[in-house]
Amino acid sequence: MKLPKSFRPEKDLDSKIKDLLSSESLVYDPGAVEDLLDVGEYFLEQELDNYEGFYHVGVGLVKGLKYDLKDVEELSKKIKQGQNKRLGVYLSALINKKITEKDTITLTLEEELNGVGMYLQKGTLIINGNVNNSIGWGMKDGKLIVKGNAYDYTGWCMEGGEVVVKGNANDNTGCYMKGGELVVEGDVNDFTGFDMAGGELVVEGRISSISDLFKKGVIMEGGKTRRDC
Repeated sequence: MKLPKSFRPEKDLDSKIKDLLSSESLVYDPGAVEDLLDVGEYFLEQELDNYEGFYHVGVGLVKGLKYDLKDVEELSKKIKQGQNKRLGVYLSALINKKITEKDTITLTLEEELNGVGMYLQKGTLIINGNVNNSIGWGMKDGKLIVKGNAYDYTGWCMEGGEVVVKGNANDNTGCYMKGGELVVEGDVNDFTGFDMAGGELVVEGRISSISDLFKKGVIMEGGKTRRDC
């Protein structure tokens, strides 16, 4: 059989390979997401008093799971309003196992979760939606961007990296912060910089009050320095 002159095997093959590699089916395994959901339910059954304990439980649970960052993105879309806010800690454990310095992962959240970005050490994590308490807890490096509002304890114990909140943050923003940069493009509420020992907190809007227990670091409000020591 004689092939038509218009058929160019190498070019046609390259095109098909590119189409396959860009296919959602190759990077999103519904079975993997179901496994992550099942393990997430077990995670929520644990009875612990603090986020650190929950985080380490999460790390242990995900060791044997096969998934990629795309699966975590899909998982975030399945978390509906009214579900347990501790799932933010679980997502953080999942992300930290897989993310590299060059990676960017975007989570789409209906529920305002706690502990999102906990212990992040590399890469960029973007949140579409609002978050609740303690985002960026203990961050070492990387970048966390919240395209919404944050609630209490934003940047708790941050040591490095960058957190950007596009909306407002509530009480105790920058509490126990040791390093890194925390930017809130809106306003923050009371007790800002509680026990803060380092790093830079930039509030582009207004600060209701700065904690008397502020120790060290830089706090900016509306382009002006409020604390620098």
